[in-house]
Amino acid sequence: MSEQDRNEYGADQTADLSQENLRRVAASAIQIRGVLVKDEGLMVELKRWVAKESTDNGQVVEDSKLTDQAIFDRLERDVAFRSVATRLLQRYGYLVPTTNPDSDFAKEKQLVLQERARRLVQIEAQEDSESLRPQKNDRDLDARGPAIRAAIKIVCRSRQRTAKILAFPMGCPRLRRILRRRQSKHPLSVSRKSCERWTAARYRSFGRH
Repeated sequence: MSEQDRNEYGADQTADLSQENLRRVAASAIQIRGVLVKDEGLMVELKRWVAKESTDNGQVVEDSKLTDQAIFDRLERDVAFRSVATRLLQRYGYLVPTTNPDSDFAKEKQLVLQERARRLVQIEAQEDSESLRPQKNDRDLDARGPAIRAAIKIVCRSRQRTAKILAFPMGCPRLRRILRRRQSKHPLSVSRKSCERWTAARYRSFGRH
């Protein structure tokens, strides 16, 4: 075996050993039980983990394994299960180390939290002030109101003219065929843009009926 193979094998073995050792790091059964009794929601989460464990093993979990007493008994005899329970409780803020309030680290952390709170207050105040200002878009929309209404009237007249030409059985066959062909291919774009402009221009050349 080469030196590289031995190093890789040793690295893999060390990683496996580290994981195995970490799976044995846990709080005592009494400490875990005290938290579970105080917070019933964490007991439910731990039972959910037991059910998932059975699922991963291709088994149907037994109801007897999901009782509170079964959980407490397993915590007493299974160190790996205690490790799982410990990590679960730490995820929700239990059994985690606390900072000495008189230490420099705690004071620095307090300053960071105060600065963060100050920025949040500043952002909220800025958002409140901006919400009280009249929106520029609303003013622009009000200013464009007359022009928009005039454009709507033009569009309505063009649509009416288009419908009127299409409704005439003895009108202009070529004009009707072109309009129907264009509307069948592009109904939205024709009815709102090209068809209406084209119809309005042609309508004047054919005269009013």
